[in-house]
Amino acid sequence: MQRSGFVQLNSFRNEDGSLPGACCGGVSERILNVFSCLGKNKNRVRKRITRKGKQTVVENKPTTRQTNLEDSFWRFSWRITSLHTISYTIAGLFALFAMGYKEQFSGEFLSNLMRPINSPYVALGPLLQLINGFFMSLYLFPIKKVLTENGKNGWKILFLLVAGFSFFTPQIPGIGNFEGLIYTKAPLSIHLMGIPECLAYSLLFSSGFGFWYRQEKKWMNPTTITLVCLIGLMSVLGYLDSIGILPKR
Repeated sequence: MQRSGFVQLNSFRNEDGSLPGACCGGVSERILNVFSCLGKNKNRVRKRITRKGKQTVVENKPTTRQTNLEDSFWRFSWRITSLHTISYTIAGLFALFAMGYKEQFSGEFLSNLMRPINSPYVALGPLLQLINGFFMSLYLFPIKKVLTENGKNGWKILFLLVAGFSFFTPQIPGIGNFEGLIYTKAPLSIHLMGIPECLAYSLLFSSGFGFWYRQEKKWMNPTTITLVCLIGLMSVLGYLDSIGILPKR
């Protein structure tokens, strides 16, 4: 057999070199069985028997299943990435104005640990969440069916995963998580300060995901695209302002 797009099979010819006519169906079945046993990607190719001159060939083409899988991943990735970016920004604004993050970050303890609110890096934070969201889609995609085929419970599973891994099972001690509560010198009040933001983000992200997959509204894609673009514009303008490029009032 050749290793190109066509596999030539000549073992089923008659003595005169022609293909048998009456048993053509049986030959075709045998050819498909041989071909399916050879490759590791039998679910990724479509077998089609054709007549080309006096040769019987098997043509490999991508299946609809493979194409749908790729489309499904990119659709899933966009939904996770956009919802993460939007939820992260809304939860961050809530924490900034309702939880007094500006004052907390300039306090005696956090000022040595956290960047100030007017830092260029902080301004770019919401835009850079597109990278974070994409990686989230990579490790959530293997359990997509668990999240999307459990009816109204899918978003609850996602909420428990996000909130649980954010607070109880991080691998690095940090402010606002269980490991940080054990290994850092931050007071308890500092750790508790970040819990409302974590819960707000987890709730927005998971409920938005559940709604999108249950309702499949046509306005969801243009709405999320618009919001992500506005968040990106806001981040870029904030960055330009923090480095002094935009004129001061």
